[in-house]
Amino acid sequence: MALAWPEAKTEDDGWVGRGISGEIAGPVALEQRFQSTGANLRAITFYATPHAEAVSGTAHLSLTEIRRDDTVVVDEREVPASDLVAADRYVYRFAPMPLSTRGIYRLTISVPDAALGTGIAVEVMHRQYGENPRNVLVFGGRDRWGSLRFTAEIDRPTMLVRTVRYFRDGALGSLTLVLVVALWIVLHVLGLRVIAMLAADAYRSRPPAASHLPP
Repeated sequence: MALAWPEAKTEDDGWVGRGISGEIAGPVALEQRFQSTGANLRAITFYATPHAEAVSGTAHLSLTEIRRDDTVVVDEREVPASDLVAADRYVYRFAPMPLSTRGIYRLTISVPDAALGTGIAVEVMHRQYGENPRNVLVFGGRDRWGSLRFTAEIDRPTMLVRTVRYFRDGALGSLTLVLVVALWIVLHVLGLRVIAMLAADAYRSRPPAASHLPP
């Protein structure tokens, strides 16, 4: 089973229980199903390495949302397999999903055109996590015990950013945001004028100062 948190919780577990998957090449693919813990899921980081000395082929990455009655491909792309192993980690980025809270997703990693011996392997965690019973690791078409070592990146925007996105995504698009900003300015100008008028009225209605000159 796996964890999907905005912080690198799987990374914090250290090397205890960590291993390497078998070779991902040709028809052998890896699938990791997980549950998102928050809104705006926008990236998945995993750790790939060459299975042998050489890496060839094109890696196919896909993210699928598993719904109650069907599945929807959220994102899929092809990248050189060498890009996955060029650094100590690979970040698979996609458009943020505002409604990803509690959503069930499946990450698929494959290199269908790589010959055996030139594929990749990924780091896995040899442990189960009881709090996420829906998370399943599938390798070579079989359910496996453990999890892909990965971190799900979740965007947590501020209230201002969420408000801007809400109006921007309205029926009138960016025009809605312009109208809201204009209305906000007008209301503030009117508010300042009212305050100035009240202050002037208070000044005019105050009693005259007492005179200390002798009669």
